[in-house]
Amino acid sequence: MLYRLRIAALFTALIFLLLRGNARGQERDFGGWFSFDVSKDLSSRFSMDVEQEARLFKNFGEWDRHSTSISGDYKIVGWLKGGVGYMLIFNHKVKSDTWDTRHRYFVYLQGKQKLGRFSISLRERFQSTFVKEEAVEELGYEFISRNYLRSRLKVDYDIKNNKLEPYLSAEMYYSLSGKKEINDMRYTVGAEFPLAGKFDLDTYLRLDQEMNVKNPVSLFIGGVTLKLKL
Repeated sequence: MLYRLRIAALFTALIFLLLRGNARGQERDFGGWFSFDVSKDLSSRFSMDVEQEARLFKNFGEWDRHSTSISGDYKIVGWLKGGVGYMLIFNHKVKSDTWDTRHRYFVYLQGKQKLGRFSISLRERFQSTFVKEEAVEELGYEFISRNYLRSRLKVDYDIKNNKLEPYLSAEMYYSLSGKKEINDMRYTVGAEFPLAGKFDLDTYLRLDQEMNVKNPVSLFIGGVTLKLKL
């Protein structure tokens, strides 16, 4: 177990140092994402997933948001699956120290192909988030939909005679509301390994880089996901 953790720590630290160079010229922030994920295969093709997540930002000093999501996916063919889901988000407004509720719906397709000990996957996800915010003072509050197309490329590596599985991924957020442009890029390096029984642990470092916005922020994230497969 210690050997796996040391490999994961070295691997992620090296990549994270490389990613730091991409964030020059932007405001920097540090945070943590922590989640618990439960999944179950209901048949050979259909599975369900429930996840609870909490996020910190502002140099780990403020809550960013809490969320609960439920999703289901269906294996169309061996290499392709599709899914739909819903997420309830409680978002923290730091300036007023208040919370707002957001409702997100999403649908996705994901293809995966093995090349030797590597696995390469591409996921295309459409999401629509309904946000209650003050658009204009005289109208008060109203629900506004924010739509994005998220494209994620991920590479996993199966180490021979080792249960540790490192991975790299890059994800692009393309806005479909207002200006049609890329608003965010995420670069992730991590490793997943079994703990005990049906539990796995996914640890990662992530650079979340805002783009095409005023005063863009580069958020450096340390994340942990505890996974339970029923």
